[in-house]
Amino acid sequence: MTPDVPTPLVDVRVEQRPVSGVPDVVLVGQSPTVPQSPTVPQSPTAILGPGADRLGVDDQWLDQYRVTGSAGSVHLVPLVPPTTVCPDHGWLVGTGDGAAARWRAAGGALVRASTARIEATNGQLAPGLQVHLPPGTTAGQAASLALGCVVGSHRYRVTSEPAAPRQIGIVTLIAAPGQQCGSLAEAVSRAQLLGQATGLARDLANTPSGQKDPAWLTGTAARLATTVPGLQATVRDERWLAEQGFGGMLAVGGGSARPPRLLELAWQPAGGQDDQHLVLVGKGITFDTGGISIKPAEGMHLMRTDMSGGAAVIAALLAVGQLKLPLRVTGLVP
Repeated sequence: MTPDVPTPLVDVRVEQRPVSGVPDVVLVGQSPTVPQSPTVPQSPTAILGPGADRLGVDDQWLDQYRVTGSAGSVHLVPLVPPTTVCPDHGWLVGTGDGAAARWRAAGGALVRASTARIEATNGQLAPGLQVHLPPGTTAGQAASLALGCVVGSHRYRVTSEPAAPRQIGIVTLIAAPGQQCGSLAEAVSRAQLLGQATGLARDLANTPSGQKDPAWLTGTAARLATTVPGLQATVRDERWLAEQGFGGMLAVGGGSARPPRLLELAWQPAGGQDDQHLVLVGKGITFDTGGISIKPAEGMHLMRTDMSGGAAVIAALLAVGQLKLPLRVTGLVP
């Protein structure tokens, strides 16, 4: 069975207060290092973020378990008795020096680790995770963390069994006391859309070519375009291509029993300037069997990804429409 496209991804949102019954996630940063001498390197110091008291973690705990706070490091924190109700654990996740790339690594590592634990313990559907943001968290940091969570939750599996439900449905970012949620929520929402675009591009590239022929690819893109107001999709078939002289496409497609298609996605914002027109073109060959000769068997299965450029253009145009960018954009996928 092949997954439906797009595959489900985690939903990230911002809230003001934590709730009960959801595993807590504490971010662990690193203090900047100041070398005492050129020959004596100094290790960074791990800095616990908010929520540590909910897990019973302190600086001594960090030392005992050698938690460094390096970006993407993940530590499971079991909650000891008498805590016997869900959740029975929490997480420590390292954000390193606090750069945006480190926060993205933290988000991806957290979601992957939590999903792996649920699968290993045959757990039920998890209610989600709640991440306690430190005071002064910037919108950029929150967005990077959210992007990491969304992209890190992507999974594409071809299996003979029915697909398992998404193990983690929601990741909630808990704003620090006194911090306004508005700017954080806006940045996280944008990151969510970008993460979904990345997931869609990966879904399209990973779909086996036995299913993903030109008609399927263009039809899937056209179907998804109908969910974005203002985004227009036009699919040209082999007859139109012949009438318009698209000899190159017809020649390449002539090697297959499945005729070629040309997809056009057009975004025209209300009141947009026609003199600002961006055109993106992505290669959409759904399976490439050869160049000047037939390719050897080794690596042939990867030729389903020969349309990754087209997948990127399709995902980009959907994101452009969802973000309502004030720019005329056209995507072409042959």
